[in-house]
Amino acid sequence: MEYPVKNLRFKARGKDASGKKYKFKVNKDDCPVDLVCLKADFMESSGSHNTGTGNLVHSLMQQNGSDYLSPAQKHYDDLGYTVVTAIRGYPIALFYRKSEEDDYEYVGKYNFNLDKGTQEPFGFFPTPEEWPEDDDGNVIIPDTLPENSWGWASPEDTITSFPENKWINTIHCYEFLNNASPLANFLSEEDSVISDDIVNSEEFGGDRFKASFYTKVKNEDGDMVPNWALSYESRYPEAEEDDFSDVDIASWYRLVSWVNSCNVNDATEEDLETPYVAGGKEYTVDNAEYRLAKFKNEFTDYFDMTFTSVYYVLTDFLLMIDSRAKNMMIATWDNIHWYPIFYDMDTMLGLNNYGYNKFSYDVEDTDPNIYNGQNSVLWNNFRECF
Repeated sequence: MEYPVKNLRFKARGKDASGKKYKFKVNKDDCPVDLVCLKADFMESSGSHNTGTGNLVHSLMQQNGSDYLSPAQKHYDDLGYTVVTAIRGYPIALFYRKSEEDDYEYVGKYNFNLDKGTQEPFGFFPTPEEWPEDDDGNVIIPDTLPENSWGWASPEDTITSFPENKWINTIHCYEFLNNASPLANFLSEEDSVISDDIVNSEEFGGDRFKASFYTKVKNEDGDMVPNWALSYESRYPEAEEDDFSDVDIASWYRLVSWVNSCNVNDATEEDLETPYVAGGKEYTVDNAEYRLAKFKNEFTDYFDMTFTSVYYVLTDFLLMIDSRAKNMMIATWDNIHWYPIFYDMDTMLGLNNYGYNKFSYDVEDTDPNIYNGQNSVLWNNFRECF
């Protein structure tokens, strides 16, 4: 759907007298940034859904104790600005003139927001952010981490696609792009997309989800990219290579493949190679009961329970029908535990994707054809187990 009024992005350019880049704050206690988003909110013209709910989520989490703070919020508590986990901003009226001699023209009402492309306000940066350089511009990577370092680990101590690197950035954030994508619902692709020959190749050894994730396919520009790149966007660190070969995807694959392994609809009804014990019960058959037990037993090895619970409850209570697949972001600061965080919340409180007030307050996320992501293994299992 194309909106007749577009969002605007403003980027500060140049440096001040001291040589520092120009930056400004969206809110007085925010991190100074050089990029902001003026969100038109054409679909939801009050402007209260997306930015207002982002402000609400931030306040709610801040007021409920350390369990409701992200690792970055806990670690960076002395930066002089507030680290957030959702968009923050406020409404403005925008006027424009080409020169001081011209009259102002009214452009429109917008929300003056932090841009999702600015990493510091969301705590998406390690310490140090960059390694020093010598006089020739060569990067100097230390043999030992500085005493105050954070967000770095040796490849032996973390999960990485680049074991040859000396140090690995353990901070990542992925955005879900497509409601209809099987991968965005933690499902494998069908045979028509990823053939059995590919699945049973030496590379994938019969693992359909692995083949669905890593097999290269053509994107809309005709370029060959890994299939995962059509379903998830690496928000941090951002990909710089067109083929996404620079994205350290291993820890993300660990997460999504584990969720897929708990899909009750893929249960084989065959004997398990090794009995599985959870909750004082032994499981010997790969059935739905076993897969749910596995999901419940291992959940906190992969996800933060508090953030996941808040995300589920708020998307249910506020009828966020478009935040269970597309528009969801999931972030980690240790490469192990992942935190669902809110982004783009226009479609809520009864509105559909076209801005119509269509849904009544009493609908449920199990009602057919209302919530996007109704096939999501993550959310279906979470509702069933917790």
